[in-house]
Amino acid sequence: MKYNTNDEPLKLPEYGRNIQNIVHYIETIEDREKRNELARYIIRMMGKINQSSHENAEHKLWFHLALMSNFKLDIDYPVEINPEEITTKAELPKYPKNTIKVRYYGKNIEMILEKLCQMEDGEDKQTLLLATANQMKKYHYQWAKSHVTDDVIFESIKRLSNGKLSLPSDTKLVYVKETTTTPPKRHKKNYKNRRK
Repeated sequence: MKYNTNDEPLKLPEYGRNIQNIVHYIETIEDREKRNELARYIIRMMGKINQSSHENAEHKLWFHLALMSNFKLDIDYPVEINPEEITTKAELPKYPKNTIKVRYYGKNIEMILEKLCQMEDGEDKQTLLLATANQMKKYHYQWAKSHVTDDVIFESIKRLSNGKLSLPSDTKLVYVKETTTTPPKRHKKNYKNRRK
């Protein structure tokens, strides 16, 4: 019995071994017109297998055909086939390398505090700082699942702003449980005792 593990590895597994075998068969045909005709036929089959709405779908199919034949299939390609396309690797996405100082506050809180440091002193700045402090208290509560004192938040603001921002010591932050939402309890209905 012959197993697929003894055969050559598939170049493009999405098309399957039969398509790859047909491509190899087309390579052996001596008549160029016959090769071109069979290549167009196999492209239609590949298009049904790999249905793509991409604007370069036809170019992609012809490139896949060439790839399955190791670029040895001698036919009249209707598109330009460049073997170097396979060797070019896509660039890796660039991820931000900056670290978050306090993970449970997140990067957005750090950015807000940086912007507040640049603002001129005034009522608007203090209002935004108070709103930010309330949000920080909420985040801290969600992370620790326990009550956090306002002093801890004030200290975090000083530390994250390098001492540039502070709230008056008599400032009262919003009670955390008022700011966090919990889903309402649902009561099970007793359908058995209901009259029809």
